[in-house]
Amino acid sequence: MSRKINEDKNLIESFAKTIDKYIIDNHLTNQRFGDMLGIDEATVRKYRKGTVLPSHDQMKKITILLKMHYHDIMGYEDPTKEEN
Repeated sequence: MSRKINEDKNLIESFAKTIDKYIIDNHLTNQRFGDMLGIDEATVRKYRKGTVLPSHDQMKKITILLKMHYHDIMGYEDPTKEEN
């Protein structure tokens, strides 16, 4: 596999893990999480399995709901953050 494909796979896996953790930690069902975002339960399942990524608009809603920066949700370093 090329490096780009591996990086994309890692981002998708990180996103799926982040969504899964949020749902579990907050004792939500897929349906409830979907309702909070205005999407159906089947889409939430796909997010958790890592088979699909959200649209840009959905990602904005997710960052607000999770109170997380896009970079953190996707599992890569924010280039604007300074190291201490």
